[in-house]
Amino acid sequence: MGHLSNFLSKTHPWINFALDLRNAPPTFWLQLGEAKSLCQRMGQVPLEESLRHELMKIYLAKGVRASAAIEGNTLSEEQVRDQIEGDLDLPPSQGYLGREIQNVLSGCNAVLRDAKSGASLEVTEKGIRDFNGGLLDGLEVEEGVAPGKIGQGTRHVGRYKCPSSEDCRRLLSRLVEWLNGSGWDPQEGVDGLSWGILRSLTAHLYLVWIHPFGDGNGRTARLLEFQILLAAGVPAPSAHLLSNHYNNTRSVYYRKLEVSSQVDGGDVAFLAYALEGFVEGLRKQWEWVEARQLAMTWEAMVHRQFSVATGPVAKRRRDLLLAMTSQAPMTPTQLMGITPEIARQYGKRTIKTMTRDLNHLLANGFLVREGRAYRAAVELALSHRPSHWLSQSP
Repeated sequence: MGHLSNFLSKTHPWINFALDLRNAPPTFWLQLGEAKSLCQRMGQVPLEESLRHELMKIYLAKGVRASAAIEGNTLSEEQVRDQIEGDLDLPPSQGYLGREIQNVLSGCNAVLRDAKSGASLEVTEKGIRDFNGGLLDGLEVEEGVAPGKIGQGTRHVGRYKCPSSEDCRRLLSRLVEWLNGSGWDPQEGVDGLSWGILRSLTAHLYLVWIHPFGDGNGRTARLLEFQILLAAGVPAPSAHLLSNHYNNTRSVYYRKLEVSSQVDGGDVAFLAYALEGFVEGLRKQWEWVEARQLAMTWEAMVHRQFSVATGPVAKRRRDLLLAMTSQAPMTPTQLMGITPEIARQYGKRTIKTMTRDLNHLLANGFLVREGRAYRAAVELALSHRPSHWLSQSP
């Protein structure tokens, strides 16, 4: 492979293809273990098909928007969701924003298709070049920038002086060799999933350090990170969380990247920052799943309780109660039109009928009253958690 230039060995000693975690703080390992646990839990939880699609769309939109927004794209998350659905309509002057989003989306979807089909997700130099080429496809770039090609000339990112073009070619090959090497095989005490998470974060950092391309290095690094996370077994919705974390803490993200090459242990500090955000995102994602599982358990309880009650009044009260699931407290007047179906059922009735139905449901423990408003007592479904079984007689 040849030796790296004297320029690199003197000015970029941090690009040494070694990760020393001996001084990582205890919190680093605790968070890595929690990340592994949450990823496994997310990957194994059974969800109804519509919820699985909703979860995927939510976090695909967040991740795609985030990776582009870090580089200055101003489209909202709602607009990105429209792009995913094929419904985004932008004026010609903003067309490039949609193209940037589409390029990131296409890259993520291509990796996901490979993962689903069982195709190899091995890191390759061609794959990284193709990532960059796809991310810059159809976009205006500075003169001399060729998508997927090593950047030419002396390049700076802020105060950071990038390695020379000649060194970048060698470094990119060396990075691929290192990431595919036996050093990343699961070690004693560290399982494959945890090791894969560390590998993805390290790949991201090193590609930014090497900065081989004329443009799009950050997006390329984040797409490579996404690929390695999927290869490690991280569920697709969870694999988008890191890009979202970087965007939500953009100033810290840039500062951590800058400092990572300036101080001893800067690489571990970046990994710790990324890992902390990953865990926070996983917790929120799991809360989303738990809330929907709770709602499904609640709905099953409601159907079971009303299974013996027949007639239009019982049906109306059951439908009202189900419509109130996961809703904020609402007054009787507001509840008259909570859904089109409820509005139809109460359309020829007065507010007295609604009040009578609410009082019946309240008396039977299905509702909670807060001032003049009412909400469904969804917390009753929490009694189905295993922790509550311990207090019951066998």
